[in-house]
This record gives sequence, C-alpha cells and structure tokens, in this order.
Amino acid sequence: MKRTILLALFCLVVFIPSALAQSSESSRYVVKVKSATVLEKLGFSLNNIEHLSSLADGELYAISTSDRISPSTIGQQLLAFDSESIVEPDIVYVPHGIRPKDPLTKKQWAIKLLDLKKHWKSGTDTKDVIFAVLDCGVETLHEDLSANVFGSYSVLDGSSYPRPLGLHATRVIGIVGALGNNQVGMTGITWNTKILSVLCGPDTGFEMSRIILGLEYVLAVQRQTGSRMVIIASWGNYVPSQILFDELRKLEARGNILVVCSAGNNSLPRATYPAAYTRSLSNLISVAATTEEDTLADFSNFNGEEVDLGAPGDGILTTNTSSDTGQDDQYQTLSGTSLAGPHVAGIAGLHWTDHPDWTAAQIKQYILASVVPLESLKGKCKSGGRLSATPAKD
Repeated sequence: MKRTILLALFCLVVFIPSALAQSSESSRYVVKVKSATVLEKLGFSLNNIEHLSSLADGELYAISTSDRISPSTIGQQLLAFDSESIVEPDIVYVPHGIRPKDPLTKKQWAIKLLDLKKHWKSGTDTKDVIFAVLDCGVETLHEDLSANVFGSYSVLDGSSYPRPLGLHATRVIGIVGALGNNQVGMTGITWNTKILSVLCGPDTGFEMSRIILGLEYVLAVQRQTGSRMVIIASWGNYVPSQILFDELRKLEARGNILVVCSAGNNSLPRATYPAAYTRSLSNLISVAATTEEDTLADFSNFNGEEVDLGAPGDGILTTNTSSDTGQDDQYQTLSGTSLAGPHVAGIAGLHWTDHPDWTAAQIKQYILASVVPLESLKGKCKSGGRLSATPAKD
C-alpha cells in the first residue's frame, strides 16, 4: 500500500525511556524520495539538502528547516510529488551506557568462560576482517590499540584520525582488538586485527543521518578493500525507523558485512533498534549481557524474538582513556550490553578467518549454533544460550 510512514505519530503512543527519547520538535529530518527534484519542488534549497545514501528504490536525504515543521506536514506535501516517500525525524541513537565496576578484580574472566584459549591454539589473528566501530571515535593512540588501528574517520567533517568525542568507543573496541601477547595491558579476542573507527558524533548520541553516512563509509571501505566487515553498533533507540532498516538491508545484500548490535540496558523485555531488526535481517546479531555466573545481567534487555544470544557484559575489563574521576586510567572494569556485543563481534571475526568463503548470514547462524544453552536464558533470547568460542560442528 502506498503510504508515507510518519514515525512522529507513532512516538506519541509508544513507551520510550527518557534517556532514549527523540524530540518531536526536531527541525532536521531524514527522507526517502525518488530524487532531490522532489525536495526542490517543495522549496528546499540545495544548501538545506544533504545526500546520505542511494538505495535500490530511492535516495536518502537529510533536510533542515528554519521552522519546526512536523513530519506529518512534510509528508503530506511530499505525497503530491512522490507517493512512495518516507519522512522521519533525524532520530538520535544513544550509546548504551557502560557502568563502572571497581575494583578491577575480575580481570578478563570471559576468556575462560568462552573457551577462547582453546580456539587461540588454531589462530589468534583476523587481519582479513575489519572491525568498524560506529561510535564517538576511538582513542587511536592508546597503548594497547594503536598497532591494530586500520583507519579513523569522522562523518561530521570528513577528517582523518579525529579526536574522540567521548570514551564509549574506546571502551567498546578494546574487547575485540587490544593487541595480544605484547606484554602490555589486556588481551583482545583477536590479537592482531584491523580496527576502523567511524566517528558519528559525541557519546551523548548519534543522529540517524550521521549513522547512515557512517554505514556508507563502511560500504566504501569494503568495496575498496574487498574485506569482510564486522560493524559494532553499541547504541540504540526504542523508535523503529524504516529508513535505517532500508539502509541496513542494503548492507545485508552485500553478503560480507555483519552487524553486531547490543540490546540495551533498561531491563526491558524488548531490544532497542537496530538490534530488534534481527527478526528481519540475516546479517544482524542482537546481544544481551550475561554475568560471570552465566545469568542474565540485571540491567540487560531481553526478548525471545528480538535478542539472539547472551554474551559477557558484566564486570568486563577493557581499554579506557580516562576514568570518571579524571585520572589517567588506560584500563577499567565496566558493565553494559555495549560490552557484550564486542565479544560476539570478536568471535565472529575468528570464525570468519577460519571460513573466509562464508557469508555474514552463515557466520550468524554458526555463532547461534555454537551457544552454550543456559536455563537462565531460556525464553530470554532466541538461541536460549550464551556465546562460546568453541565452534559448532561444521
């Protein structure tokens, strides 16, 4: 049925935790139309139109207005020129919070629980897999990360190796890519790898338009290098977006881009978006957080259809740039689903190195087939189990 999707109206009736709520008074929107000509007919100048992405069935643009106009008003105007148009607020996706957990006594308990040492006997490196963290920017000079940094880019101004706009990204990526066997700090799941930092905004939240630009950058790198890509998305919002879904579906069609999303930290029986899109996307994995005792972390979201599996996310040692007290701490023990997702991403990279001809969808299914079944996760996630590095039978 031809229609314009108006998510602002949906937002009025759905429950959204305040930390993830998107203002309905935004003067910036993301639209899907046949061409920019449609927007020009509505009086939008090219100075107020930013092209984001080309899809098989349309073009994505960010538009800015001087006045606060509702999406429904813009949508009604678009219908006169493009009956298939979609307009949505430029939704802000908030990084899933990471909770400090001191003192640093647990160290890297996940290494033993996930049986990583057994897998490391057959290989520790993933040089043919690029881990792209779309976030607030990685501290590329960190003592345990710098050697594994493949590249760093800001979608805000197109600069290379920008300064991070927060701590979140550095904390997320250390679990995957802290250099191993270097006599310094901690060990990442993949000892020698390629980290691609894509800065989409400050760690207070990333606008959907910036995330789309980040995904387009990842696509460009993938085309140029021919590498298999694992995107780490440790952020979310409870508002669904047809536009973001369409962009993710574009990545799915590539076949060699896996997207790992954290489910959220609100103890709710639902996942944030884009994690909840695991129901419809074969290359997207949604991850809840588990504890050292193999229970669901008390802060973690869960759902039997919107979450695929659990992974360590409570009391996790990872890289850091500075503590909340302002002290220079290179490492910190933290908690959050933002730290569960990277465990899945890292093991996905190891499996993809073992099976370089597999698609992202096959890697997803392999990971889900390899879980350790847990009574504590029964009905709380699709697989009913916790991540394991021990491969399923091929």
